[in-house]
Amino acid sequence: MSNMVVRMIRDERGIIFRYMFTALFTAGILVFIVIQVGPLLWGRVTVINQAEELAQAVANEVTLTGDLQAGLDKGLAWARNMGFEGEDLDNVKFTWLPEDGQEKTGVRVEITKRVNTWLVRIIKPLASRSEIKVSREANFPRIR
Repeated sequence: MSNMVVRMIRDERGIIFRYMFTALFTAGILVFIVIQVGPLLWGRVTVINQAEELAQAVANEVTLTGDLQAGLDKGLAWARNMGFEGEDLDNVKFTWLPEDGQEKTGVRVEITKRVNTWLVRIIKPLASRSEIKVSREANFPRIR
């Protein structure tokens, strides 16, 4: 019995297959993680850029027209052009700054977006981790 165990330990047949299997399995796990986490990272970068663009567009429109409603309409039109529709468009919020009754000098844009990956659909508690919430502000430029 001990000869058979010693022979199995010394036997190197199949060692390359085991190494290759381990390497491919590990690479597969890493690719899966990148595919599931990548959209969250890319989505965050995209939403940050969209919020900055919207805030600046609204601020510029208010500066040009002097009308807050025109700025809001311009912001909603830009959001639609960026692909926000339905629930995503409802999650785009505009707030005039300062929030009290003083003269308005800027705008805050808040965007909440959910990234839906396969893993998030399968494991429901991860849904709260897939929510991206970004807030950006822009002051109304002064025209001299």
